[in-house]
Amino acid sequence: MIIKIAAVALCGVFCALIIRDKNPQGAFAVSIAVSLVILGSIIPVLSDVHKRIKSYAALTGLDTDLFGVLLRVVAISLVTRITAEMCRDNGERAVGAKIELAGTAIGLLCAMPLVDKALALIGAI
Repeated sequence: MIIKIAAVALCGVFCALIIRDKNPQGAFAVSIAVSLVILGSIIPVLSDVHKRIKSYAALTGLDTDLFGVLLRVVAISLVTRITAEMCRDNGERAVGAKIELAGTAIGLLCAMPLVDKALALIGAI
């Protein structure tokens, strides 16, 4: 699977490099299309990871909602990183930095249930 993903990525980068001088918007569109194809191809892998984490939660007896929070934070960080890098690749460093700031804030907000749970455990001791 990784070989197919790498091949798609390299073909996309090659096409974007060829197009970039004459049509920067087209190169950006190629980059977005390749990114979406790659993300679409890893959805089954992410689904398997999600199933496995649910089974781990069931085995440990931990609240599955907490694992959901963890997965959301990881997803937010991945989307943030990919988007910020695409902005930087297209010369928008300031926008990339703002996206990282927004992703950090949203990730912290989503992680608050974990903090609440930790504080509840500390209070129960």
